[in-house]
Amino acid sequence: MFSKPSKPGSQATSLSVLAADCRLTGDMSCEGEVHIDGKLDGDMACQFLIIGETGVVTGKITADLVRVLGTVNGQIKSRSVELGKTSRVVGDITHFSLSVEAGAYVQGVFTRMAVDTPTALPGSGASLPAPANSQSGDGRIAVIGR
Repeated sequence: MFSKPSKPGSQATSLSVLAADCRLTGDMSCEGEVHIDGKLDGDMACQFLIIGETGVVTGKITADLVRVLGTVNGQIKSRSVELGKTSRVVGDITHFSLSVEAGAYVQGVFTRMAVDTPTALPGSGASLPAPANSQSGDGRIAVIGR
């Protein structure tokens, strides 16, 4: 949960938690890791996002890595997206890397980003890096249901 900087001058990654009994209305932005077990009604931008089984996000998500175990109603744009078997996503997913466990519910379109697609995290000024083994191509897949 807490970490020390590994090099002089580097910053420790922060962790923000929205507990199961919390509800936040409005956009949220963070440079570190966010774990949502409660409800967020608004857009989310962060480095790493984990939506727990009781977590619900209604809005657009932009992050470097997104792991969904709960519910998302909105668009996800991320370098890496992992959908657990308890996840429920209604919205399009734009990604470089995608993992979907059996049992996940998805209603939307998967679109794989091309290697040269610029993807900036809001407020960070940095682009998400393309993985070394990426290949360009459309890679669009529509998934409805289980």
